[in-house]
Amino acid sequence: MIRAGAYVVHLYRLDDGPWRLLRVIDRPDLPDKLQAGINVLTGFGGSKPDLNAEVDYVHFSAVTVSQGLATALANGTETEAQLVAELGQ
Repeated sequence: MIRAGAYVVHLYRLDDGPWRLLRVIDRPDLPDKLQAGINVLTGFGGSKPDLNAEVDYVHFSAVTVSQGLATALANGTETEAQLVAELGQ
């Protein structure tokens, strides 16, 4: 996940494959600083968990976007290729 201004961009990749766009969420209500962490969902379709997970390290990096991508996000005209090229490196 990448936060670019008011937008939260979800990207994913399988193994060492290319980054792919999952969704872009517009959240202008978020403050400048957020508390972030890991969230794991489990046990779909049953009453017992089907996954045990432990996380001992998370790394966050600052992200900057070009004015062109910022405008495309604001206008809703960004493409998957444009997002991946700038954000998924």
